[in-house]
Amino acid sequence: STTLAKRDNPSRFFITLFLSHIWENETQKDHLVQIYGTIYDVVTQGTNLNLTYRGDDMTILVLGATGNTGSEVVRQLKEKQADFRVMVRNAESAACLGLSNDQIRLGNFDDLDSLKAAMSGISSVYLAMVAHQNNQQWVENVVTAMKASGVKHLVKLSGMGAKKDAGSLIIRTHAITDELVKGSGLSYTLI
Repeated sequence: STTLAKRDNPSRFFITLFLSHIWENETQKDHLVQIYGTIYDVVTQGTNLNLTYRGDDMTILVLGATGNTGSEVVRQLKEKQADFRVMVRNAESAACLGLSNDQIRLGNFDDLDSLKAAMSGISSVYLAMVAHQNNQQWVENVVTAMKASGVKHLVKLSGMGAKKDAGSLIIRTHAITDELVKGSGLSYTLI
């Protein structure tokens, strides 16, 4: 965790995430350092991936905003005073985020029309999803809504070691949904 702590003073959240993982060897530990360092850079600075916040010309929509990672993304976007919105199923679930009403958009991954409405005026989407049997369909819906709404860039939280033959179902699902994103024709960043 020392290596991670030296990266641009990351928040305790990223250090906690890092420390919550168990690794079998130094290679795995180094891989975790790289992953969480990359997540931190994308969320807070974008410098490593050329996603620097550009003011009025970039409005971000956070999907999965009330989850562990998504709520930290929201916190750091607020801290940066970035122009962003969140999509939630109901306004009450966003109360813990401390946002103004105009930052909250109602929507559902199963409802393509609500996704399109949530993406109105958005230039970039951050996507973090819970493990769910509908993940593949939800990512397809997000991609379809982004294209229909003219959204330019997708940042998708993936899983460490995402590959189709992984031992974990959620990691295999990330591999499948990552491929959907890669084949979408959208500009994207997988972290």
